[in-house]
Amino acid sequence: MKDDLNVVSQFWNWIKENRDKSLSIFFIYLLIGISIATVNYPYIDDVKRQITGGTEFAWSYSRWGSEISSWILQGSRHLTDGGWTRPVVSGVLLTFVSLLLVYILRKNKENLNWIEAIAAIAVGINPWFLACLGFRFDSPFMVLSIFVSIIPFLWWDNLNKFAIYSFIGIFLMCNFYQPASGIYLIVFLTMVLRELLSGQNVINIIKRIMFSAIAYISAMLLFLFESKLNPEMALRGEVVEIAKPNELITVIFKNIKIYLGTIYHQSAQIWILLFTLIIVVSYILLMKNSQISKIKSVVYIGLYLLISIILSYGVLLVFVTDLVRDQPRYGFGFGFLIGVLLIIISNNIIMKNWKYIIPKIVIVAYAFYMISFSFEFSAMLSYQKESFINQSMILSQDLKDKITTKRNVVKTNRLFKNSPILVSSERNYPLLSNLVPNNENLYWPNVLLFSTYTGLNVNFQGSDFSEFTKEKSVKVSDNSYYQLYLLENEYYLLWK
Repeated sequence: MKDDLNVVSQFWNWIKENRDKSLSIFFIYLLIGISIATVNYPYIDDVKRQITGGTEFAWSYSRWGSEISSWILQGSRHLTDGGWTRPVVSGVLLTFVSLLLVYILRKNKENLNWIEAIAAIAVGINPWFLACLGFRFDSPFMVLSIFVSIIPFLWWDNLNKFAIYSFIGIFLMCNFYQPASGIYLIVFLTMVLRELLSGQNVINIIKRIMFSAIAYISAMLLFLFESKLNPEMALRGEVVEIAKPNELITVIFKNIKIYLGTIYHQSAQIWILLFTLIIVVSYILLMKNSQISKIKSVVYIGLYLLISIILSYGVLLVFVTDLVRDQPRYGFGFGFLIGVLLIIISNNIIMKNWKYIIPKIVIVAYAFYMISFSFEFSAMLSYQKESFINQSMILSQDLKDKITTKRNVVKTNRLFKNSPILVSSERNYPLLSNLVPNNENLYWPNVLLFSTYTGLNVNFQGSDFSEFTKEKSVKVSDNSYYQLYLLENEYYLLWK
């Protein structure tokens, strides 16, 4: 126990020695978190939590870590919207994640330079993880899932303790946020590559891989057993269904194709260029500083990049449903990998040598575009919320004297229009169409949000209007957004 505390103490002392850069990293995370929080956008599940105060992390998602942590953070089992509180907590945790990752991946524990600090920022603000930071209630716990995944690597040099803490960390990760399952794998592969390129004993490396694999699989099996005890999980159907053994290979290849295809199609052109440069530059620098033969280096680095990109999707590779296409936050492992590669680049350059100007430019450029997109995301949430409220007020004016307890059905093929500013921004950033909730979707968060803003209890029902005819209906409203008709005690909302 004393040795464990000493390991943690060394890391803490290193942070204090680099307090100026640590505070700078925290400031960036805090600025981004507050910019998102200030919009006061109830992001998906937040809509219900703001009204009911319920957590439901454990019963709906088997996230007992998030459940218990939310009670501690709130000081109650009834949640309330804490404004800036959770973004500040998330910022603190992300700072520790970034610093811990740099500390782990360095061969020496010398002081940070500013390029490394800039590279570290990219770990927490990758575009797909912004969806996690958008949640007003559980963003700190999603960050914790990353933190507990990488903290075992503090004991990398002690194989037995590393295996034990890996088991604990992976099990905790599952109880905070399961889509973070690729984080441990990325960091582990990176550490293994470092050992291989420095000429360490291959037998010892294989032994370490076996110990880690046993810890990872055991933790996953224990969590699977825990989930089986939760009857609510069975009600989620294919969303949590794992492929059958005879379908496993087919499902894995399908998910790899969808995962990488989704990342590509959701990325801005400048991101794709930067991703390519980061991969190429990291490859070149790793080759340059390798202490083994060039042939082995080419093979090891190539395999590392290929396997890391695939495994960044984590255990979601074996799920029947292609989750990443549904919600971008399921793909944040790829962005985390890019952050790791940036740290690798920063660790393999000489600060005052002009020959390394290109790697430095790549790091700074990537950080700039990621920070810029983070503010773009918060701005789009604001425009989308404003558009939703404006259209809600217009519709409520037409419905407030017409909706009764016996006549509250409104049939429509969609809900409101998206903000034209968001639609314009999607041309540069395709990810925004998935990252920012769609006003058109006729699903429970939008319906509940409409009810919250207007106080009307409207039963919106999807319809293809096959049973609707204008000749038999009565027009009750007509404006620039829609036409509203009454037919057989039901309203029909036709959008223009």
